[in-house]
Amino acid sequence: MKARIVAFGCVHAPHSPEHALAFAVNVVKNARPTHIVCTGDLFEAAAASVHNEEHDHDLIDEYEFAAAFLERIHNVAPRAEKHWTLGNHDDNLLAADRRRVPKPLRRAVEWNHSAYRKIFEQWQARPHTKDKAGVAIIGPVHVYHGFRCGRNSDNIEAVEMAMICRAPYDSLMIRSHTHQPIYPTRCEMNSADLPWWYLNVGTLGPLRPEYAKKRNTQRWGHAVAVVEVSGSKWNATLERL
Repeated sequence: MKARIVAFGCVHAPHSPEHALAFAVNVVKNARPTHIVCTGDLFEAAAASVHNEEHDHDLIDEYEFAAAFLERIHNVAPRAEKHWTLGNHDDNLLAADRRRVPKPLRRAVEWNHSAYRKIFEQWQARPHTKDKAGVAIIGPVHVYHGFRCGRNSDNIEAVEMAMICRAPYDSLMIRSHTHQPIYPTRCEMNSADLPWWYLNVGTLGPLRPEYAKKRNTQRWGHAVAVVEVSGSKWNATLERL
């Protein structure tokens, strides 16, 4: 197969800075992709947070903001196949967890019941699950949101997901979740090279959010991945803002 993939993630609407969104739209426009993947955390989902934090916005504001961004992406690449691998923040709106959204309200808060349903339905949503169902697979490229955090988590999780998906040798695993951009890197274990690669697209959200004021976010960054696929071969670049 031949494909050109653009991947970005961790938008955290409505907190995303405009310069980061404009950067992503411009990368998509110039890349002319056949496939686009949003790696999740499109929404902040503050309404489903277990933390007692008050925000100046509500859930409809998040949907409006996110839909406007997705529409900008669609307008510069209307024919591209679009995927959305849900992140943990997105999944908080759907989770069977009484601390987040009471059961009688779960359908009501789901984005496809909002006024922006038609925009969201342009994207093939995949669940936030650590299995093949939660992965957008395009030839040798496997894209998912991510679950692990911490040092070396990209490498560890790439190996896990490659094994779960039974990915062919030299496949590329792409995620976001940690907000830390990482250029294409070979997987390893105990200093031995493994037959897979990983890449992290960072975030399009804020780099110094209020909720992370006690954390070190110096490695966070805005980035978008562009991957050329030809058969079982791929060539990936990471565009940094």
